[in-house]
Amino acid sequence: MYPDVDGVVRHANLLIPYCRSKDFNDWDLYPSVDVQAVRSYFRLPNEQVVLEFGPVGAYRILFGQAAQIRTDELGRVVINYHGLRYTYPHYSLADVVEGKLGWETFHGKIVLIGATATGIGDLRTTPYGGLDYPGVEIHAHVIDNILH
Repeated sequence: MYPDVDGVVRHANLLIPYCRSKDFNDWDLYPSVDVQAVRSYFRLPNEQVVLEFGPVGAYRILFGQAAQIRTDELGRVVINYHGLRYTYPHYSLADVVEGKLGWETFHGKIVLIGATATGIGDLRTTPYGGLDYPGVEIHAHVIDNILH
């Protein structure tokens, strides 16, 4: 995630370019973890996730017939945050390992694993203010945005 110039995370990159050449034809494009999570959730093979281009760059990403999301020319989207931090359920990994949660807690859901504790977590600044929004939860919002 790359914050805007003021340090606030408002956009998500859905594709990541890789190459050292100045010729864009030599570049490889890789889907973000958010795109891959949605692809996996829909059980789509890689070939059914299609990046479409418009006259100035990326245009949209198609997830087979299941979903699509429009992007800017760089393959980014504005994140529609649905609330403050901890909008989505959080569980302790220790509770999972110790068997304190049943399988139904996670069955049929996308599960993201990340550090959220103060001092060790991947904490970011969002439009909701503060410097303590878990980065893993930003991914949850992006995935939710794609799905809905």
